[in-house]
Amino acid sequence: MLFLGIVVCNGATINIDSSDVNKVIYKIRMPPRDNKFKSPQAEKFINDIANGLELVECQLLFNKTSSVFKIIDKLVADNDKTYGLGAIQASGIYFKDTKNKIKIMQQSIRGEKLNIILPYEEYKWDVLAETKVIDGYRCYKAVGYREEFNAKDNKIKIVRPEVWFTPEIPSSFGPKGMDGLPGLVLEGKLSEMAYFYATKIIFNVESDEKLERPIDGKDMTYDNFKEFMLKGYSKN
Repeated sequence: MLFLGIVVCNGATINIDSSDVNKVIYKIRMPPRDNKFKSPQAEKFINDIANGLELVECQLLFNKTSSVFKIIDKLVADNDKTYGLGAIQASGIYFKDTKNKIKIMQQSIRGEKLNIILPYEEYKWDVLAETKVIDGYRCYKAVGYREEFNAKDNKIKIVRPEVWFTPEIPSSFGPKGMDGLPGLVLEGKLSEMAYFYATKIIFNVESDEKLERPIDGKDMTYDNFKEFMLKGYSKN
């Protein structure tokens, strides 16, 4: 169930103030899978990922113009491989600034921290007529389209996220960069491995965290990032 803190919406649009900081907590689960496993080892690996996802929580902090999404750090045993497999699906820090039209994904790759500058309008969205109510918020389904470079295969692949967003919270933010819609994304998936869903929304929270772009790490355009990844695979 989705816990609503401080403000409860009864079909009315929430007013997001520019000075307020709001928080959404997301959990992750693995979407239902129809395909059969090729081996017991493959089945165990997928089940370990699914179990690891159950342990992971993420947060989205946002105000009227900016947002930061990242995993919530937890103290786990060094040998907790199950948690690590789940945490990989939520890795990175995602920053968005709608005023200055900036979108950044920070990732640590091959021991180097990179601030990858993404296209601001990263996804082309089709909003469908399908709706559902998620804990009092009327949500609309949307399917996105994005071309992504796969350095391992040296080719472009198509990414089609599916999300549920609510215009009753008029913020164009969401988990793991699934954003750009006329409302907050409460549920969504980027792949068949992880489905993000909101479990708690708290408006006007007290937070020491600033909604600022990552300052540590190396800034890199998306085109340069593709070259960086391609060189890495060509050395293997």
